[in-house]
Amino acid sequence: AVVLALLFLFFIVLGQLRRSTLFPDTAASVFATGQKVAVLDTGIDYTHKVFGGEGTVEAYEAAQADPASVSWPQGQVVGGFDYMRNDADPIENDQDFPGSDEGYTSHGTSVSHSVTGIAPDVELLVYSVCGGGCPFAAQVNALEAAMDPNGDGDLSDRADVINMSLGG
Repeated sequence: AVVLALLFLFFIVLGQLRRSTLFPDTAASVFATGQKVAVLDTGIDYTHKVFGGEGTVEAYEAAQADPASVSWPQGQVVGGFDYMRNDADPIENDQDFPGSDEGYTSHGTSVSHSVTGIAPDVELLVYSVCGGGCPFAAQVNALEAAMDPNGDGDLSDRADVINMSLGG
């Protein structure tokens, strides 16, 4: 099921690129330069090196220590919000709010990495909508944010693709 979901996402991104670029065979269209993908999941560890973060324990702990603020962009992650805790920082694996009864989660980070594996130059918008469940209100709020990330009523900054990998 995961492989099919990734293939589906690949073809959506590829189709979006072909419609949005003048020259679809250029490197920009192959690597998704200028495209935005919103990932609605459990959040993201944007401090990870794979997304252009520092990749250190200290950077991760600093992000965890202050969930009320985050300065965008953080590498490839250009925006996001945590609708589970209602704060500005969608950092994943929060010690005070485990993602499931089994412990902490890294699912959102894994999904985001899958997206960047298919489209290496993509910009990510990451919204935390799951953690011990995936409430409808969190999903709706994140979908609205993905359509207007800066909240100014102008949809020109919207996500080109929205990935919702929600458990059932």
